[in-house]
Amino acid sequence: MTYQLLEPQKNMANSAFCRLCQKAPAIKKSHVLSRFLWKQSGLAHRKDNKGYDLVIKDDPRLIKRNQRAGITEALFCPDCEDKRNKLETYMSGVLYEYEAIIRRTSSGHQLIDGLCYQRVKLFTMFNLFAMGISSYPYYSAVNLGDHHTDCLRSMLLASDPGEPWQYSSIWLRLKIGGQPIEGISLAPHRIRWGETGQHVYRTIFAGVCWMTFCSSHRHPWLSEPAFIGKAGQLALFDTPTNELPFLAGRINEWITANRHAQHH
Repeated sequence: MTYQLLEPQKNMANSAFCRLCQKAPAIKKSHVLSRFLWKQSGLAHRKDNKGYDLVIKDDPRLIKRNQRAGITEALFCPDCEDKRNKLETYMSGVLYEYEAIIRRTSSGHQLIDGLCYQRVKLFTMFNLFAMGISSYPYYSAVNLGDHHTDCLRSMLLASDPGEPWQYSSIWLRLKIGGQPIEGISLAPHRIRWGETGQHVYRTIFAGVCWMTFCSSHRHPWLSEPAFIGKAGQLALFDTPTNELPFLAGRINEWITANRHAQHH
């Protein structure tokens, strides 16, 4: 089977300029999602554009053809890229350095202390904004609309993380056999959250299921530390993949397909 990165579906009229500050020229290769997330994951795009195959990074047969630096396009200017890079450097250390959050031994859900509220929130908001403005098919499910796009742009320009309930994110650390698994990635999907009906964008990168609310109003029964609060606490929910039906099904499909391929 042949895999390739799919090209953007359309050329944005203002893509020559930074999509954040809208003043300076955009560089040609801004990562839509942070590069360090891609480095921890494997991803394969179907050439027929009918779906996306799940890839386990540590499978030696797949690393070379599927390990990628990520999808890039002209989004941000150097100054806005630099602002984002500082957030990414912080988050990469928080999540994936030796014995950092994702790699820390745990037998259940954790309460993480000592996080920087502003940097964590701005990081997840940057990723939501970038997915929303991207023209790649991989992010086509992320449709923020003018209101949320403009609101996120204003907050990011001002380095304003807002209140904890604004564009909040819940993190599920994925496990198989009791061990964290980093090398999984899935395209974002939009779902509705319970009885509130709020839009949530669910995506998986580097062993974390990121549940990001596209909502600028308070959740009636959900509060920090389910998502990060100003005190810098965040709950990390350890979740076996078989407890997430949408993910367990994709893993089973992948295993079945590869077993079939090994026998032919």
